[in-house]
Amino acid sequence: ELITASASHGVTSLDPETGKVNWELPGIFPERCVGSPAVAGGVIVASCGVGGRGVLTVAVRPGSRDAKPSVAWRLEPPVPYVPTPIAQGDLVFLWGDQGTVACHRAPTGERVWQEKVGANFFGSPVLAAGRLYCISMKGEVFVLAAADKFHLLAKNPLGEMSYATPAIAGGRLFLRTHAHLIAVGGRR
Repeated sequence: ELITASASHGVTSLDPETGKVNWELPGIFPERCVGSPAVAGGVIVASCGVGGRGVLTVAVRPGSRDAKPSVAWRLEPPVPYVPTPIAQGDLVFLWGDQGTVACHRAPTGERVWQEKVGANFFGSPVLAAGRLYCISMKGEVFVLAAADKFHLLAKNPLGEMSYATPAIAGGRLFLRTHAHLIAVGGRR
């Protein structure tokens, strides 16, 4: 199943082999969707926004042969526009463009915590070994515990701007700045 989010079609499930629509829940996003949807706690979480700010985050209960898709919960600002939500178990983390990071219980939308980290973001967070990594536009790597309590573990400057999402491969964390690619971690 391939899941997409857009202002024109809402949240859509497609068969990746045929392109056939499995189910769709249109009309839920008033603005453009940039970040990818994420699956957590039995719901699909996606956001929309305009002008560099998030407008709405929606969680959708997926459809099936026996049930139509439905909205599980909605959140209004501060919510992400560009950064993609990310999940650890039943917790979903929403990393906002203006640096507000929030943890919610995915099945219900209940907010567990919300904090400002003091930077702006174009890239999305990634998750590795129970930690969230996200690069600010200034080129600082913020590391948070992917947990039900806010804990800033580190803030590491890269020395130049970055609008990128970190990547993880082969036991390494790859960080792209405007002029460099940095690999962190050793070989296994």
